[in-house]
Amino acid sequence: LKNKKPKFSLFRGGTEFNKMNPISKSQARRELSLPSDKKIILYVGKYYNRKGLSNLLRAYEKLRKDKEVTLVLLGGSEDDPLYSEAVEKGAIVGNRHYDRDTELVLYYSAADVFVLPSSGIDANYSMGLGSAPVESMACGTPVVSRQLLHFNNFCDVKHVGLIPTSKEDYARCISYVLENPDDFSNCREVARSIFDWDIIMPKVLNIYSELFNEY
Repeated sequence: LKNKKPKFSLFRGGTEFNKMNPISKSQARRELSLPSDKKIILYVGKYYNRKGLSNLLRAYEKLRKDKEVTLVLLGGSEDDPLYSEAVEKGAIVGNRHYDRDTELVLYYSAADVFVLPSSGIDANYSMGLGSAPVESMACGTPVVSRQLLHFNNFCDVKHVGLIPTSKEDYARCISYVLENPDDFSNCREVARSIFDWDIIMPKVLNIYSELFNEY
């Protein structure tokens, strides 16, 4: 056993890509009454710093000075600690009540970039990649987040988004994604090859079948 190399496969929770089918940005924005003449930055989650929302609000404030951008926040409530600050800084603020299979797909499709702005030790260890970034990729929308550190376990992250080097680096990364959409045009297919349940489950079942046959 000492000389035998360990054999293992790494999997994570998946997403039903057949329920996350992107539609055109123009159609999604019409249905959501979002501006058609601006780049849209999307965040999904509670409005608090557990997910680093302050990092995104600072980046948005900086980006607005020379870019036509709109920040859309979805998934929190008026009781969340950063709700008032987000409104004051001009974000379009939604609530936590939405249909994941229909309305959420519209928001992902309407956006030009999805941002999960966590930083520090939470991003490196405890939080993982999470479902929202994968859902965004499934709808063809690239991601900016420290959480993409976990994506490197599976594939080169440059195909699906950017990893900020610090909380101050979010504005630069968001700006790059907005200005270079062609770099991430295949993010749905890249993410699908790793996170689609229709691809994951046959691989898992095959491993179990091999183990049953061997032992």
